[in-house]
Amino acid sequence: MRDLRDRMAKLEVRVDHLPTKSHIVTVTAIALTLIGGLLTIAPKLQSLAGTSVQAAQVNHP
Repeated sequence: MRDLRDRMAKLEVRVDHLPTKSHIVTVTAIALTLIGGLLTIAPKLQSLAGTSVQAAQVNHP
């Protein structure tokens, strides 16, 4: 039984440096919010830059 406790203590030390669940959830939520915001304003950014999808298409006869 003591051997099992010793191994578990070593395991806890090894995973000590990993991020917590709340950190992962927070980073994921921020990333999704940023991606959603960029997708929302993408047409406006394209019109300001003058690079719309229709202008980029080439008409071949």
